[in-house]
Amino acid sequence: TGHCESRYSAGKRTYYLTDPSWGKGELRISVLALADMDGAIWRFSPSNMPKGAILRWQHGGATGKRLSRNGDMGVDPADCFELPAEATDLVTGELSLQKEVYLVRGEVPEGYNVRKLYQQAEAASMALASHLKIETPDPYLNTLGGALVAAADGIWDGQAWLHGAIGWRMPLSGWRAGYTGDALGWHDRARTHFDAYAASQVTDVPNTIPHPAQDSTMNLARSEKRWGTPQYSNGYICRNPERNNQMHHYDMNLCYMDELLWHFNWTGDTAYVRKMWPVITRHLAWEKLNYDPDNDGLYDAYACIWASDALYYNSGAVTHSSAYNYRANKMAAFLASLIGEDPSPYQNEAEQILKAMNKRLWMQGKGCWAEYQDFMGHRRLHESPGLWTIYHALDSDVADPFQAYQATRYVDTEIPHIPVYADGLEEGYATIATTNWLPYSWSINNVAFAEVMHTALAYFQAGRPEEAYRLMKSSFLDGMYLGNSPGNLGQVSFYDAARGECYRDFGDPIGVASRLLVQGLYGILPDVLNGKMVIRPGFPAGWSKASISLPDITYHFVREKDTDIYRIEQRFKAPLALTLQVNVGRERIHSVKVNGKEVDWSF
Repeated sequence: TGHCESRYSAGKRTYYLTDPSWGKGELRISVLALADMDGAIWRFSPSNMPKGAILRWQHGGATGKRLSRNGDMGVDPADCFELPAEATDLVTGELSLQKEVYLVRGEVPEGYNVRKLYQQAEAASMALASHLKIETPDPYLNTLGGALVAAADGIWDGQAWLHGAIGWRMPLSGWRAGYTGDALGWHDRARTHFDAYAASQVTDVPNTIPHPAQDSTMNLARSEKRWGTPQYSNGYICRNPERNNQMHHYDMNLCYMDELLWHFNWTGDTAYVRKMWPVITRHLAWEKLNYDPDNDGLYDAYACIWASDALYYNSGAVTHSSAYNYRANKMAAFLASLIGEDPSPYQNEAEQILKAMNKRLWMQGKGCWAEYQDFMGHRRLHESPGLWTIYHALDSDVADPFQAYQATRYVDTEIPHIPVYADGLEEGYATIATTNWLPYSWSINNVAFAEVMHTALAYFQAGRPEEAYRLMKSSFLDGMYLGNSPGNLGQVSFYDAARGECYRDFGDPIGVASRLLVQGLYGILPDVLNGKMVIRPGFPAGWSKASISLPDITYHFVREKDTDIYRIEQRFKAPLALTLQVNVGRERIHSVKVNGKEVDWSF
């Protein structure tokens, strides 16, 4: 056709088509996945089409060849779903384009009502779109809510958040998909996920084999797969839900625990805290046994984050794993005080970790943490940290405000920035690599969406909203607008020199993007266990309005001349005491009113 405009939102794809040969003719197409069965439905809406115009369609051409990743982007051939020229099993048909017409393919019942099927599919799409609504002065961002919810819904299998939507449709207790349930208000799904993996924690295999227990067939790079070793003993969380007898080499514990602790922040469910307390304490003991056996307060790291495949520390003292364990112990101490347990062991461990990180890993002259410190030899610091070192330290509340600023400045000046460019797009957008390390090796110097987004979240946490917003938008532009799959929350960027754009709707960036929008840009930070809510908007200074609607909370911001107005509606089980934190100079504040009455404020 001479012109094709395509749009995507919340599982719905629309096309607007014209062609000189049609004269004034126009064709609009809407495509939806069926709501509760495998299949898809197309609606063709023509206007002023030439008399006798028809649409001819074909499908078929299955090759019978096994695809390596179910036909996922960037891995299997780009034409793996195209009709082969030699195909002999094609199904064909024709539709008149004189009036609105529908086409359905898939596992549909006999005698179906095509309009009803379309209405059901459209209603499901609209429900997803309404689950998270955002409005901003930036048109690029305003469709993200529905796309994000559709992606999150696509990696939910009824029991757990999956690793990915297409080529990676497998459960995974770790990594960051599990954040999405609570950030997007699906607390019931989140609890189902956490329960499923609590049942995957090993509880009846004591540690009987001492360190080191490494696999000689793997060059001592992995733990020996034998029950009773430090890794494969009580506290270890297995990879698949409700299966606590399956070994895998990843440390799935750290991400799972951080997601669970955020769940408590969102729900305030102390009964659930009591239920999960044994899971938490077994996890903390397992982490200590495996990764800090010398009790110096700094933890080794092995295969516990996205950048796992070529990342190793040889028993070193590592920033990102130590930060995870700091927050886990600090929260455990608080939870213990709520349910009548002794908080002191966990409080003492948290204090020891923080003290050791500041003494041994914080590099005062560089203004950031070391990636890690060698365990042997000269015990040197590795002075060029990856993105995960920076954002995990900030996300786990390790940094004071000035450390947070300094650490993000390290990203500004030392991490490669790659311009994000397209015709008609203003200059200044750039995505970032995960490290400045060479030579290339998979997972440690990529351009990966979840890593970029988590760094943008760290910029919001550091009080740098302008830089955070620009990095966030650069990543969304890169993957969701300029990439090969509209609305995609993929794993690896087009700008990745080694792999290129890979994988559709990957669990890790879906989970991080959920937090980035909700907790970063809109600054919604729940503390329901304490009956509190902090809202710390991360809007650029030039914005005069914005709004968000979630199952838990809705708020609207508008600036009218010299007055900023926030209208906030909570939908938690009990009203939360609200603290609003905004970036504004003291000289600009005349008064603060809540529900029309002046209230105290602090600078």
